[in-house]
Formats: sequence, C-alpha cells, structure tokens
Amino acid sequence: MSKVTPGTAGVLLGKTGDVVISRWRGILVGKRSPRASTKAPSESALEIRARLAVVGSHISNFSEAIAMGFKTDKGKKTAMNLAMSYHLRNAVTGQYPNYALDYSKIVISDPVIKRTIDDGGEVTVIAEPQGKIKVSWLTGDYGNPSSLPSDRPYAVFHDPSSGYSFIQGFKGSVRSTLTQTYNISTRFAGNKIHGYLFFVSANGKLSSLTHYLPPITLLD
Repeated sequence: MSKVTPGTAGVLLGKTGDVVISRWRGILVGKRSPRASTKAPSESALEIRARLAVVGSHISNFSEAIAMGFKTDKGKKTAMNLAMSYHLRNAVTGQYPNYALDYSKIVISDPVIKRTIDDGGEVTVIAEPQGKIKVSWLTGDYGNPSSLPSDRPYAVFHDPSSGYSFIQGFKGSVRSTLTQTYNISTRFAGNKIHGYLFFVSANGKLSSLTHYLPPITLLD
C-alpha cells in the first residue's frame, strides 16, 4: 500500500487498471487490486472466516457506540479493529461450523488505562411497563480523579430472539442523576433483553469499562 499525492486535477477514487485508490482515515492510499484465488479455502481459513462473520455481524450493529467506548494509543488502529480483535479472542464459543457469541463477554468499551473513568459501581436493572428498562448506578467518592458528575451514560441492548439491537446513546442524564429509563418497544414484550452500560466523559475523550446487564424480560 502506498500514499497518494493529489495532482492538479485532484484524485479519482476507485479502480484504475490494477490499482485501487481509496481514502483510509483521511489519507489517500493506492494498492494493487487482489487477484481472485482459484484455490479452495483450507479448513483453517473457513474456521477463521466463520469466526469473523459471527463477531462482525453482531458488533457492527454497535459501531457508533464502539467508536465512543474503545480508546487506544496504538497508532492508526480503529475502534472497530480493536473491538473485532477483542471479541475474537474472548467472546466466541462453540466449534466450527457452529460458532456463537457469549453475550456476557461482549463489551462496548475497552479504554487504555490512562483513558479510563469509573464505571458506576453497582448497577441495577428493572423492567418497566410499556417496553421500558430502567438502569440505575452508584456514585460518590470517585476513585479516579478523571471521573466527573457530568460523565454521560451510554447503553446498548440486544434481543437475541429477534436479532434486533438498540443503541441508546446520551439521553440527557449524566452520572450524577444516578438513573436513566430507556424506551425499547412493546413489540418485543416477553423477550429477554441483554444490556451493556458504560460512561463517556463530556468531551468524549475518556470512557469506562462496560457493565454487562444480565437478561431481563421486557414488559408490555
């Protein structure tokens, strides 16, 4: 892969001959177009593809939240790259070809130590009528000086039976309010919903570790 310098006519993105010009993290790059392989994939390659598919199809639903939660100092690795790597190592269960995800091992945030804030301590979850979920957390003497009352809670919910995911970003509450009620939908009443909660600083630069919220049955 090589960096592309625009000429007087600018740069046309796309494929030209054997070279593909694209924009990656704001940088114009050029690389040779891959040649189609005529070789049948090995068993190992099929296993890797299956694991990638299981993880990628799930966490891509949370890309907006992952961008807020995963913080890195590792050069140009994206938040989604880090999330893929983490979940491939920690959240895949089963044997090929029957891979699945352990929902209790899913995380939406994984900051490096120096960018971590408090995660809210003990978190409680209550199902309320009309398809709502109330989440409450603790606050008080922060063990981390970077944790502030203005930190914002972000929640993600997933319904395995329907396959739907619900990104519940900043809804107006902050750490110091100690609670937030999220509207899911009565359409999914009776289904067990898994949840994930983490906090992000008001400037978006710091995040907490993820709290896994054990499955709760949604009410009508």
